[in-house]
Amino acid sequence: MTVAGYYSTLRTTSFRQALSTGGISGKMIEIESIPFADVLRSHSPDVLVMDVEGGEHELLMSDGLAAIRHILVELHPHIIGQEKVDEIRNHLVSKGFVAETQDRKTFHFHRI
Repeated sequence: MTVAGYYSTLRTTSFRQALSTGGISGKMIEIESIPFADVLRSHSPDVLVMDVEGGEHELLMSDGLAAIRHILVELHPHIIGQEKVDEIRNHLVSKGFVAETQDRKTFHFHRI
């Protein structure tokens, strides 16, 4: 187990707005969590679906994606920046994935 810091806020729109401007308001809370790589290792999923509102860069840059064949992910350039979105795409391509389809911010990557 590790401890991760999260911000608690009452209004979702204010949270998204805060993320996009870099000014997170709200109360910081610490939550015990299991590292993503540990979850992947213990469950060996072949499909990954995620919408993590800006956390996609940290999670998808992992090297623990070996068993995954398909990734359906919403990428948030307005939160993490286009440069990090491009880094994610390039990293996944280097791991054998191709971007099969895209609908606005939602991408389907599959392994060749």
